[in-house]
Amino acid sequence: MNGKYCGFDFVIHEFAFVEKDQHDYMDKRYSSAITMLSNLIDYGQYKDEFKKCDSKAVAIHIMFLFDSMKTSASVLKLTNEDIDNQINIIKDMVILYE
Repeated sequence: MNGKYCGFDFVIHEFAFVEKDQHDYMDKRYSSAITMLSNLIDYGQYKDEFKKCDSKAVAIHIMFLFDSMKTSASVLKLTNEDIDNQINIIKDMVILYE
């Protein structure tokens, strides 16, 4: 997110916003990512390594957070500490610590 190509994600969104025929592609990309994350969380729950939670709701939250951070990174000063803190919040939501 803090790499030299951080603005590229913003460009993808801007292109999809302007080119209406790209909306379906972006919807499918978003839905696919949510499905994969939700399945990963479900698997972690099945293996008793993740907390019981609504995997789809958490996956949606993760997608919104990361997407927002990526598109905002080109205009906001996101420190590595900010990014680490957000990742730790997600970890605390799903990982079953013993």
